[in-house]
Amino acid sequence: MVNNISYGFKKQLNLTNLKRHPKCTLHKTPVRPTLVHGSECWTLSKEGGNIFRIFGRRILRMIYGPINDNGVWRTRCNNTFCDALDIVKVIKIGKLRWLGHFCRMQELEPCRKLTAVRAEGTGRVGKLKQGWLESVEGDMKKMGVRYWRRE
Repeated sequence: MVNNISYGFKKQLNLTNLKRHPKCTLHKTPVRPTLVHGSECWTLSKEGGNIFRIFGRRILRMIYGPINDNGVWRTRCNNTFCDALDIVKVIKIGKLRWLGHFCRMQELEPCRKLTAVRAEGTGRVGKLKQGWLESVEGDMKKMGVRYWRRE
């Protein structure tokens, strides 16, 4: 899915006569929202996050283009995109926004019931998969957020 999104806009992002600002607008307007659509409900693994980060950096490399170092052209390094908003952060922000809606929902809402319930049954051998709520709580713990629940 990730490759299909970039392929549709590859021609526009590689245009040399198009300035950088319209390309960034193209990235922020249809590409990123299409990529993270419905991500509020995902439990994102480390591997999945890396796939999204790689895709985001690839798109930014297309937008910003190569660098000319003393007459030698080279691709940009990852540290040149530190100021750009990471797609995984966008996904986590969306999950926190959905958590606010989730906490304000009535107990009998079907959406709340489905989000709060962990899947039952047999799964793969190894570590148990996290539920959505555990995933969001883990993200908040990494960010240092405590005492977020109002009981």
